[in-house]
Amino acid sequence: MTDPVKTPPKKPVQFGRIPYAVVDNGALAGLTEAGVKVYCVLCAHVNGRTWTAELGRDRLARLTGLKPYTTIVATKRLAQRGLVTIEEGGGRSRTNRYTVNPLATLGVCSAETPKPDTRKPPSPASETPKPGELNPLAGLTRTEKNRVQNRNSNRVGRQKATPDPRVKEFVQWFCEEYQRVKKRPYIVSHGKDQKIVKTLLQQLTVDQLKLATTAMLADPWGGPRASIGLLLSGLNQWLDGPSKTSAKSGKFLPAQPATTYDGLAQKFDKEAADGKRS
Repeated sequence: MTDPVKTPPKKPVQFGRIPYAVVDNGALAGLTEAGVKVYCVLCAHVNGRTWTAELGRDRLARLTGLKPYTTIVATKRLAQRGLVTIEEGGGRSRTNRYTVNPLATLGVCSAETPKPDTRKPPSPASETPKPGELNPLAGLTRTEKNRVQNRNSNRVGRQKATPDPRVKEFVQWFCEEYQRVKKRPYIVSHGKDQKIVKTLLQQLTVDQLKLATTAMLADPWGGPRASIGLLLSGLNQWLDGPSKTSAKSGKFLPAQPATTYDGLAQKFDKEAADGKRS
């Protein structure tokens, strides 16, 4: 008859101890995930009478699944909150003695001086909404809230500049004059051309720009290459009227191209004299 198989004796089930007062007063609510893991491991190893536990840093990191540096930071934060006290150990295992405070409450440890609050006051966007209003920052992470608050603070006092109506007026006239002379439409580069016209109108009037444009279109060199950008390049020359000589041959050209410029200049001078134009 064979002997019955002997089963190894079962080890007694052990339980850790988490102080009820710590859970009841909400001291664990402000801990990070790493802090909760470290605190649970320490409570699982404490002595039932002295509330002390001796654990090495490597073992604490292995049981929590965290990196050793993360466990060091987590234990220091637990000590700052008064949940545990740490007695640094030595040796190869670097074993420390941790004492869990079963009567810890919210706040920092009384043995340490609390750090001053250096945070900036909340912006109007982060204020508590009034009853019946939805909080626009609800459900956002801390980084997303900071982005919204910075964007709103940058908008305070910022007013959109009113566009100069003279810019649109001159660009439209330039396109019509270009169409009339060149018999084809002018392709406007709105961002570039409008910026150039806005810069020129800071020193010249619309009438002066029209005179220079007429001279550019009548110029033997500038006419084929006419554009608002070219107008800026040769503005000082074309304010005096179109060139009377050819750029290639140097011969005198007929006065016909200058007729439009002279007529437009006389028209503006007459209107200014009559008080119709400022």
